[in-house]
Amino acid sequence: MVRDKISNSLLIIGTAIFVLAFLIVFLSSIFFICNYTISTSIFIISFLASIAYCLILSRILLPQSSFRHRLWIVTLFILTMLISIWISSAFYDLSWDGQVYHQKAVYHLANNWNPFKAKVGDIWVDHYAKGPWIYAASIYKLIGQIEVGKTFNIAFICSYALNHNVRKILNHKLEKS
Repeated sequence: MVRDKISNSLLIIGTAIFVLAFLIVFLSSIFFICNYTISTSIFIISFLASIAYCLILSRILLPQSSFRHRLWIVTLFILTMLISIWISSAFYDLSWDGQVYHQKAVYHLANNWNPFKAKVGDIWVDHYAKGPWIYAASIYKLIGQIEVGKTFNIAFICSYALNHNVRKILNHKLEKS
């Protein structure tokens, strides 16, 4: 019972990180199609929707849990994202590709570039997949420090660790039965 509660809580937090990244890219793509650019509202709306996702999924997966436990799940999700921001802001990217085209793409996206309507003029930026750059640009635009664009790299590692633990718990449970 307690193990199910813990594994479901970890699953909710881990998947909420992916929901956040998906919503940022999805909403940004809709903005691009409508001839708008990335705004801080995209990150805020996506973050609030991810919190709602945590609350709704915890109500479904943990119907007997208290509202306090659901708030604890939301708090851990927020804490995971804040720690990811803190860690990513502490390290400067000195890699060649990071300096040559990743930061350039994030910078242009955060400064009103619409990749659906225009090109930057750099083959790397114009033709590479833009998903990671979009969520990096959305958080960069919100916080104002380009290094925090790496936040989702750290958050995805945390998400994997959380979801991997759920699988281990579930596999252990299946082996016992």
